[in-house]
Parts: sequence; structure tokens; C-alpha cells
Amino acid sequence: MANAGEQGAENEDIVSALEARTAQHVYCGEFDEALKDLNLWPAGKREIEMKSLAEAFAEDYPDFAAKLREMLKNK
Repeated sequence: MANAGEQGAENEDIVSALEARTAQHVYCGEFDEALKDLNLWPAGKREIEMKSLAEAFAEDYPDFAAKLREMLKNK
């Protein structure tokens, strides 16, 4: 049975992998796939992640950032 420290590290690994996968989809222009990845986030953290990605990709991927902002506005 894993202790709390091991579970925390495992969760960090999962979060890191999901962030990397989402970013890779954006870099490849696979915006719909990136949006699917965002739906894997727990509801409480999804909005925070969407805001963060909209800021991070605003300059290089304005179409994707606009999609994220539109989704956030419609929540």
C-alpha cells in the first residue's frame, strides 16, 4: 500500500504527463485533442488549467487560446 508521500509523487507525475501531452497536441495543431485532454482534469482544477494554458499559448497559438477563453466565458 502506498503512503501519502508516494501518492503525492504519483499524482505529480500524472499531472506532469497530462500537461505535457496537452501541450504536445497544441504544438502539433491538434487543438481538439488538446481540448479532450483538458476534459480529463478534475472539474475543480480544469478552469485553472484552461486559464493557464490560454495565457501560455496566447502569443504563439492565438486560435487555441481564443477557444479556451470562449469555453471559460461560456461556463
